[in-house]
Amino acid sequence: MSSSRPTQCSSSSSRTRQSSRARILAQTTLDAELNAEYEEYGDSFDYSKLVEAQRTTGPEQQARSEKVIAYLHHIQRAKLIQPFGCLLALDEKTFNVIALSENAPEMLTTVSHAVPSVDDPPKLRIGTNVWSLFTDPGATALQKALGFADVSLLNPILVQCKTSGKPFYAIVHRATGCLVVDFEPVKPTEFPATAAGALQSYKLAAKAISKIQSLPGGSMENAPTESQIRDIAFWLSDVHRDSTGLSTDSLHDAGYPGAAALGDMICGMAVAKINSKDILFWFRSHTAAEIRWGGAKHDPSDKDDSRRMHPRLSFKAFLEVVKMKSLPWNDYEMDAIHSLQLILRGTLNDDIKPTRAASLDNQVGDLKLDGLAELQAVTSEMVRLMETATVPILAVDSNGLVNGWNQKVAELTGLRVDEAIGRHILTVVEESSVPVVQRMLYLALQGKEEKEVKFEVKTHGSKRDDGPVILVVNACASRDLHDHVVGVCFVAQDMTVHKLVMDKFTRVEGDYKAIIHNPSPLIPPIFGADEFGWCSEWNAAMTKLTGWHRDEVINKMLLGEVFDSTNASCLVKNKDAFVSLCILINSALAGDETEKAPFSFFDRNGKYIECLLSVNRKVNADGVITGVFCFIQVPSHELQHALHVQQASQQNALTKLKAYSYMRHAINNPLSGMLYSRKALKNTGLNEEQMKEVNVADSCHRQLNKILSDLDQDSVMNKSSCLDLEMVEFVLQDVFVAAVSQVLITCQGKGIRVSCNLPERYMKQTVYGDGVRLQQILSDFLFVSVKFSPVGGSVEISCSLTKNSIGENLHLIDLELRIKHQGKGVPADLLSQMYEDDNKEQSDEGMSLAVSRNLLRLMNGDVRHMREAGMSTFILSVELASAPAK
Repeated sequence: MSSSRPTQCSSSSSRTRQSSRARILAQTTLDAELNAEYEEYGDSFDYSKLVEAQRTTGPEQQARSEKVIAYLHHIQRAKLIQPFGCLLALDEKTFNVIALSENAPEMLTTVSHAVPSVDDPPKLRIGTNVWSLFTDPGATALQKALGFADVSLLNPILVQCKTSGKPFYAIVHRATGCLVVDFEPVKPTEFPATAAGALQSYKLAAKAISKIQSLPGGSMENAPTESQIRDIAFWLSDVHRDSTGLSTDSLHDAGYPGAAALGDMICGMAVAKINSKDILFWFRSHTAAEIRWGGAKHDPSDKDDSRRMHPRLSFKAFLEVVKMKSLPWNDYEMDAIHSLQLILRGTLNDDIKPTRAASLDNQVGDLKLDGLAELQAVTSEMVRLMETATVPILAVDSNGLVNGWNQKVAELTGLRVDEAIGRHILTVVEESSVPVVQRMLYLALQGKEEKEVKFEVKTHGSKRDDGPVILVVNACASRDLHDHVVGVCFVAQDMTVHKLVMDKFTRVEGDYKAIIHNPSPLIPPIFGADEFGWCSEWNAAMTKLTGWHRDEVINKMLLGEVFDSTNASCLVKNKDAFVSLCILINSALAGDETEKAPFSFFDRNGKYIECLLSVNRKVNADGVITGVFCFIQVPSHELQHALHVQQASQQNALTKLKAYSYMRHAINNPLSGMLYSRKALKNTGLNEEQMKEVNVADSCHRQLNKILSDLDQDSVMNKSSCLDLEMVEFVLQDVFVAAVSQVLITCQGKGIRVSCNLPERYMKQTVYGDGVRLQQILSDFLFVSVKFSPVGGSVEISCSLTKNSIGENLHLIDLELRIKHQGKGVPADLLSQMYEDDNKEQSDEGMSLAVSRNLLRLMNGDVRHMREAGMSTFILSVELASAPAK
């Protein structure tokens, strides 16, 4: 199996390279054709027509290959492509690849065939994490670059591929939201064992300086005058006095007030400060004077057609934008400038050293000068590291005046470097910290360096409302060549967020203790245990309940020493009760909480206490269970009475339910007898009117059976209850007659007249639906209307019917029924019960109306109530079906 693995990898790599070459050839062919067309047609070049022609014209391989070869020679001579290295774009937050050059996977993840491996190499694609590509030192250095504002200071970063072991120099550039990294191969002979960042700059100094020398020289006619250079130097010493260097592509944007006087020919500038007397300057003219469009012929007589998108036309617009800017300073240029700065600092000195008469003295002096130069170079590197450090660093001289204020301090306090330099340190700290800083400064100037001293620094500008910055500081005495203390450097750690968190924790902890241990009767008895079972909480209410004080139970085993069936502070009734408590506690530690479980024990005086126990888990910020909290609820006399009443109510409801069940069962027997009697009457030769009355009794019987069957439903009041509906054939007249018959006895007692204004054609109509349920609905609303009608009043029933055809064999019927009665009408609270299903104080009439409304809604209908002067009306709507008349 091991022998087949490399073959497979080689085949896959070969296919990948073939696919890559095919894509490159296809794109290069299109570019070559575009270039050839442009060179051939010149002013008459029409890009849109060319694109359309390329879409429709078939391939011409021989002509294309010639164009491709010519085009490749052209762009390679013009150095428009880079045949070495590859490029990645990295997300600043996740350190994942978000873009890559096409040759990056082959260069960075190809496995050497000399050492076969059974593991697949990491695949470089969008989303790949850089940690999987490079070994630890290089990957760590790249990740550190994410936190630096000026990443050019770290270049070049030496990285080594995990799979192939090949070394690369990573040149890092910062873009919006990402880092763009250019990886350049390193020759094995030049591969250093350990070198990175500014230290590697020394080894690359010669190459870097040669690159500076190879840059195109400027014209002396366009250089600034001596007075202008002097004015720039004064501006630098005033605004950037603490900086060792500066680069900008626009002096105007950098804030130099004399930028306008310099004109377009001097826009960009790079500065390297060698010492207090010597400064190196590089100047650049505006971008328009430096850039040449590759396709332009630079012939003043050439004219462009403004109607077409010509390269020179877009370039003209570009020149207007960049007129006041120079070309940006590349990273390799800044590395070279920095390297040259370090070298010159070692050779140029502020003070002229006296000559020595003796040759031995001269040799010793030369050695000292060499050592001093090296020391100055190291000092310069240390200054740079302090300026770019991610921790706050500030320094003062022997008089306490600030002479060092790095970018991190400026970021935290809102006080810029140029504003902080020269101030006394006591003016930048809070008044409460002045004695601490005075003492720390005094001791440091005496050579006694204090460690981990906390003081607060004032905030300024946009940070003023954030409050003071809290620093924990180590003092480092600065000494001269004679070992005299000449200043103090403070290396600090920002503790502002830490203190805010600790203050919040302290407040929360104080609130917790104030609540848990409050003697108020509103706070229940609470005890707890940690994840190992030791008692960790025992509040005042628990002490009052059990008689055992907190210090007598804390740090004892909750199960076995505090609670147990024998030899414990609080004795439980028996072994089974102790086992039940153990199950509750351990279940909570496993994540299963318990609410109001019965629990009982004996207090210190032997009193038996019955209560309810709730056990909850305690978790930390990471969601890990760290213990349990137990809450005891001891029922008061009022609560015990309420529980007794609740139990009695539940028992009464259960008794009623049993009674209803018995009544439902018992009613079936007489109903069966009535059904038998009606069947017997039908066989005795009854006339037509008598048969109608018997049929009415049958309809009422079926309605009663429906109502009794509803008792099997969990809740007949619920809108979503499964009250069954049938789809059977019936005549509307039979439903109306049966429904009216159920209120006739009540009407006779009150002298109420019931009239049915129903068209004959409607009454004889045969329809499909649940006639028994419709009969139940009508009887309920008729009963309520009769009940709230005055003595001697009247009840009127009317209807309207609309048919809608939904096919050749089926009609939908929209039936509207109106039940109008005299009097003040149905009370408002009864009507509200009809619309409120969850009303706990529903009357019998309200319940029947609510059930009927639910049935209407199941039939795609509803009910409305309308009140007029001396009259009230129920308006019922329902949907039925019918077959077309034959």
